[in-house]
Amino acid sequence: MSLPVQSVSISELDFSEIKKSLISYFKTSDSEFKDWDYTGSNLNTLIDVLAHNTHYNAMLSHLAINETFIDSAQLRQNVVSAAKLIGYTPRSVISAKATINIQVQLFDSTPEEHVIPRGSAFSGNLSNTQTGKNYNFTNLEDIKCKKLAQTNTYVAENVVLHQGYIETVNMQINNLLNKNEYVIDNKEIDTNTLKVIVYPEKSSQYLEVYSRFTDVTGINETSLIYFLYENYESKYVVSFGNNVFGKRPDNLNILRLQYLVSDGDKANKITQFTYTDFLDTTKVSNIQTETVSISSGGAAREEINSIKYNAPIQYIAQNRAVTADDYKALIYAQYPNAGTISVWGGEDNIPAQYGKVFICIRPNSTSDDVVPLQDKLEILSFLRGKKVMSIIPEIVDPEYIDIVIDVLFKYNPNLTDSATTEIERAIREKIVSFNNDYLQSFDGIFRHSMLSRVVDTSLPCVLNSLIRVFVSKQIVFDSNSPKEIILKYGTALQIDDDKVVINSSGFYKDGILHYFGDRADVNDMNRRILTLFYYDTASNKNIIVNNNAGEVDLSNGIAKILPITVDDMSTDANTNNTTQTVYLDMIPISNDIISQRNQLIRINTNRMFVYGEVDIVSVAGSNKSIDYSTFTRDRM
Repeated sequence: MSLPVQSVSISELDFSEIKKSLISYFKTSDSEFKDWDYTGSNLNTLIDVLAHNTHYNAMLSHLAINETFIDSAQLRQNVVSAAKLIGYTPRSVISAKATINIQVQLFDSTPEEHVIPRGSAFSGNLSNTQTGKNYNFTNLEDIKCKKLAQTNTYVAENVVLHQGYIETVNMQINNLLNKNEYVIDNKEIDTNTLKVIVYPEKSSQYLEVYSRFTDVTGINETSLIYFLYENYESKYVVSFGNNVFGKRPDNLNILRLQYLVSDGDKANKITQFTYTDFLDTTKVSNIQTETVSISSGGAAREEINSIKYNAPIQYIAQNRAVTADDYKALIYAQYPNAGTISVWGGEDNIPAQYGKVFICIRPNSTSDDVVPLQDKLEILSFLRGKKVMSIIPEIVDPEYIDIVIDVLFKYNPNLTDSATTEIERAIREKIVSFNNDYLQSFDGIFRHSMLSRVVDTSLPCVLNSLIRVFVSKQIVFDSNSPKEIILKYGTALQIDDDKVVINSSGFYKDGILHYFGDRADVNDMNRRILTLFYYDTASNKNIIVNNNAGEVDLSNGIAKILPITVDDMSTDANTNNTTQTVYLDMIPISNDIISQRNQLIRINTNRMFVYGEVDIVSVAGSNKSIDYSTFTRDRM
């Protein structure tokens, strides 16, 4: 039997195309099967089996190849395995931390200090009610309460509590095990709290404490190090050296693993804590707590997408902080609550500060504008061993620049059954989504045309729109401490019709509602001088009370406000505030605005104005164009 010359196509993955290729193969002119009926039940079944087998094998090979690369893998175990090859261990659950003050009342005032032992139980209530969800907290170090003079009261300040409970597991060292590996069964551990201790067999005497391997420098056959990685079951594994690179524990010794089991991000934002451990009522009459900082920093274990992103950039960073991307990679791996990070050198700072690197972090939580102080200190401590020796890292808080917009649109009522207010609400929701998706990150750019496209395509009935853009800063005047205020708008500013550049909300001074205005500086076209005025209803005029209240640098987008004494609003029966909040809106030179250094751009959706009206031409035709009114760029 002669073989067909034509070959089967091996590039097809679709079942039907594979089947067609097989039939075409057998129907070649030099084939003995060219005249056979391939629609018959027997041959059709055989061809289906061959096509199915080819299809399954092709798909299996395709999926198998995809799962070998970290970018295309979908299964966690394969992503973790690929990350392990470049030395990356996925982040575990991280316990939330809170800081409290403790006051202990003893019956006996003789002791100089009272010690609350490590691992004592505290309870944090999420809703601050007795019916809310309670989370366990504990102290990882002994709490030493100092006696107040001439009393039986003992206090400890700034005590750090970690969310979770301490779990201890004992295993016997077996050097016959493959790679000397020991699996931690609990998946909810915080590996940052893991303690690895080896005791002699049948003895509780302290022997050796092993540290997690982080740097190859100085490692030899006696180094007490352990290795930590995640296995295919998503459990963490502890392994030891081979007496060449790191010491291997002696056979039959006892391995004690002690760690914190945590609920991660679920226990963030707890404000009240209670001591719930056993209370020796023969010695202690009462223990009270005072919250210094609420719980924060808790995070769930690292997800697949985060591993795919962090593993390659941390490999590039090689566990050292030299470039801006190195700092970002290390902080993202260490501080999971980081939503977006900006890093810049001191030479690019304003003013320049050589020998420094500046870091700005916006937390993941939308309700937190800045990183808590305790977290900042921990990040700086972590970076201390990674940075170049002469470089000093400094963490600065984000500075928010609000974009205030007026959205005006016309619509065709024949294309919708919704009322004007419903259309306005729908457009408002689209803008809120735009704000969350494209802004509030350090690489975010406010693109005016993109927002216009969002509005114009939000609903089929919307025909056109006009979006007025203003940049705004919020300032708080304190009646008790007048001071100079500097506002950085992050963009150059321009004058509106050669008249004004500023639009302010009102504040009370001497019992009268005052506003900021501005006037030209005849000696400097780039400078505007701020004025202070109020509106006099009797004369129907603005009365200027201060002709030099500050200045505006148009090209740099910086406003300086001189000290102003405002009214103390706490004298008002309706409020107890000594402060007044004022909004200063400016006109940017461009409708496209980009964030720089520690500046974050966001649309102030609370001050957003959305207004729609019927397009009369779309309803009544071109004969109504004579009455058609367009939206103006200026606010009325």
